[in-house]
This record gives sequence, C-alpha cells and structure tokens, in this order.
Amino acid sequence: MFFVSEPGGYELVKIPGGVFLMGTPEQESGRFKYEWLLHEIQAPDFYLGRYPATNEEYGRFLKDNPKIEEPRYWAERKFNQPRQPVVGGKLGRCKTLCRMGRPAPAGRGRPGICLPCRD
Repeated sequence: MFFVSEPGGYELVKIPGGVFLMGTPEQESGRFKYEWLLHEIQAPDFYLGRYPATNEEYGRFLKDNPKIEEPRYWAERKFNQPRQPVVGGKLGRCKTLCRMGRPAPAGRGRPGICLPCRD
C-alpha cells in the first residue's frame, strides 16, 4: 500500500518500525575502528519512496534550489535521461531532496519521509 506525497507527487510506501541489529561485531575481520559495535536499534515507522528519485524529479529540485550543485554525472547523456535514477549525488543533497517530501517533525502524527537516492 502506498500514498502520494505533497508537494512533488512521490509514491511512498510505509515501512513498519521494529528492532534490528546495526554495526559490526568487534571480532569481525576487516572491521574499521570507526565502525560502531553491534547494537540494537528501535526504528520507528517511516515512509520510503516506492521508486528511486529520477533525474526528472531531481531536475525540479535543482530548479527550486539554484544554489545546489548538479550531481557529478548530471551532464553525461548515459546517466541523465529523465526516467533514470539520479547517480553521482551526495548524501547531503539526498537529505535535502528528502525534505521535498515534507517529513513530519518528531512527535507530530505521521512518520518521516525519505526518498531512495544512490551515490
């Protein structure tokens, strides 16, 4: 089941919250020192974009936010077709794009919203 957000018209799917393990075991081979140790997380319900954010959608975002730089591969034809997912974006830009889906502030009704992005 999904719904369409305002503004932007994104199709969003509700992901039920729950408990999961995050991090890596201390004894794991190849573990980096900066990685968190394995621990339990209680995740709240949230909404996720049904499909990856497309170049067409991201183009609207860029138009509305002229100070934000284009993704690394924005000018390359093989990566910038309107219905293709955005590639070469930075995490901070993806987080800003998520705000286009109007996440709800904590404790104010519906859970937060995020759209899938790719680096």
